[in-house]
Amino acid sequence: MGEDLASSTEDFLCSGLTEVGNDVTLMSPGSITDRNYTHEQIRDYRVSGLTSISGAIAASKILAGKGMKEFDIILVDWRYAYLLGKSLKKLDLPWAIIDRGPPVKKGVFNNLQKWFWLRAWKYSEEHSVGGFVVSEKHRDFVIGLTGYTGNLRIVPAGSIKNNFLEVKENPTDLLRLAYVGQLDGRRGVEDIFDLSDSLTTEGISHKIHVCGSGDRGKIFLERSKSSESLVFEGKLPHVEVLQILSRCHVGIMPMPDIPVWRISSTLKLAEYLASGLLVVGPEHPGNKIGGLRISNAPGGDWIEGSVSLIKEKMEGDWSEVTQASLNHSEYLSWDNIAKRLGKELDLLLEPTSS
Repeated sequence: MGEDLASSTEDFLCSGLTEVGNDVTLMSPGSITDRNYTHEQIRDYRVSGLTSISGAIAASKILAGKGMKEFDIILVDWRYAYLLGKSLKKLDLPWAIIDRGPPVKKGVFNNLQKWFWLRAWKYSEEHSVGGFVVSEKHRDFVIGLTGYTGNLRIVPAGSIKNNFLEVKENPTDLLRLAYVGQLDGRRGVEDIFDLSDSLTTEGISHKIHVCGSGDRGKIFLERSKSSESLVFEGKLPHVEVLQILSRCHVGIMPMPDIPVWRISSTLKLAEYLASGLLVVGPEHPGNKIGGLRISNAPGGDWIEGSVSLIKEKMEGDWSEVTQASLNHSEYLSWDNIAKRLGKELDLLLEPTSS
């Protein structure tokens, strides 16, 4: 907490649950202050292979020393679920596993994470009151690989209102695009270069703001030095990301159609919509919400389709694009998601659910 952009999921969910009348305590690595909920810091070792183990050991000590009988239910990240088994048994409180995404590491650590992930879900099926995933495809993925027969609920990634949002300048003179997230090969981020080239070929003056870090970060830094159309922002505080998105017209989701992204519910989609952006990227379940159209080329060349879609929208009233995205964002507001989560927790705690 306080360091990773993705941690906003836990932050806003806890805050939202508190706003609707719950008493929430979050136990996690990192440090945050000035929240309407309580935060207990878990001290772990940021070393591959040891992070979850060290974190679970620290968490078990907190659980043992805290008056847990005041709580009604515990939500446990899948990385800790199996490792905290003994501690959870001693507490004798209802608990549910929460999975914001399956293992994505590479090499030997991926195999280790997969084992922990599978074991966590198996353990949860035997001992928990249910679980939470981020999408219907994610639920199918979990059931397909683990055979899970327990009670699974869906809690997607959400967004807050972008308070920096103003009337956007017409993109006719300068189209502003943004990518926010990790810069690694599995996310297809280098396709952003091809998107820029295609926009240039079509005579569309543009700037692409790239916010994030990762193993492809140096490539983006070097490319930005020789390209007037690419602005490498690097890793930024969340408030600065929102300021950039408030000025942009298009959000880029280059993640390819592979299982890890097909089942996802990404923060960037929710934040793009809440900033009134047109969203472009490959057509697959993880890259859309409902009937929202993000590409003209399902199953084909997403860059060609996206450029075509951008040109089409630029010929009309861009304020309509902004409003359509804002309307879609209401479904993914953290306030609404927190309310739904509160209702789901009530259902899990009903005697018939256990």
